[in-house]
Amino acid sequence: MWSLGLVAVELATGLPLYPGNEDYDVLKFIIETQGQPPDHVLDSGVYTEDYFIEDKDKQQRWTFKTDQQFQYETGYESLETRCIKLTSVGIVHADLKPGNIMVVNRHESPIKVKLIDFGLACPASAVIPGDFVGTVGYCAPEVMLGLPYNEASDMWSLGLVAVELATGVPLYPSENDYDYLKFIIETQGQPPDHVLDFWHHTESVSSMASSTLDKSDKNTNWGWKMTLTANYNAKIN
Repeated sequence: MWSLGLVAVELATGLPLYPGNEDYDVLKFIIETQGQPPDHVLDSGVYTEDYFIEDKDKQQRWTFKTDQQFQYETGYESLETRCIKLTSVGIVHADLKPGNIMVVNRHESPIKVKLIDFGLACPASAVIPGDFVGTVGYCAPEVMLGLPYNEASDMWSLGLVAVELATGVPLYPSENDYDYLKFIIETQGQPPDHVLDFWHHTESVSSMASSTLDKSDKNTNWGWKMTLTANYNAKIN
């Protein structure tokens, strides 16, 4: 009967009552003109979380997503889908960052994005540990330290891009490798020694890694520690 009423209005006026090419736009018109469905109705909706945000501390628990929130989520999902497709065929993009993400049509809803600049991309099986790829502020720690890496490194970069899309600022704002790695260690902890030992005992050691981490004295505490800023500056100058 609801659909019949909408058809009747369109036949009489020549215009749809709720114009919109996408479900979000139609639902937005309905809520603006008819009001939002009660919480107990939204609780049982299979797709409620696609269009509403739940806040259990509010009297009205479900809040309709703003245009910005909905576009962000759909844009991120589009980006995530493309990264998963690369992973499924064993390809590492190796330089995932906001500058390598393009919006297909900014007037289209939902937003669709595509990845560009595959100059560093390669099969995961062809990755060479020690080759520094990617961009400071987005590449995975294992890439910076010259460790073996795979498609998972793109997922790290995807997470950082997602944060920046949501907040408008990078999670780890860094001008150089040292600051970036320092941010990571301060917030997520230092990689275990047995992991750091790997690059120390291989021929392909990244110069950045050897300039950033120092081995502690054997007679005190045998393990890796972050190089002090002054020592790091002395090493690279």
